[in-house]
Amino acid sequence: MQTIGGGEYAVTTHHGPYDKLAETYAKLYGQWIPRNGRTPRSAPCFEIYLNDPESTEPAELLTDIHVPLEPVE
Repeated sequence: MQTIGGGEYAVTTHHGPYDKLAETYAKLYGQWIPRNGRTPRSAPCFEIYLNDPESTEPAELLTDIHVPLEPVE
């Protein structure tokens, strides 16, 4: 078991197959975070899988991506 630290996270929902997750990460890190004047924290990101890949078509998969952020000064 691992404990997830508190603080602020940038969160987005990826809609689609897992092999396209990198595209959503790229948009989050390359667009949303800099546009909003935020900095990623040096801590692991994590994903929450909102439906079951065994019973869901790849195009309908939903995954929440959480990126830890440095506090705003």
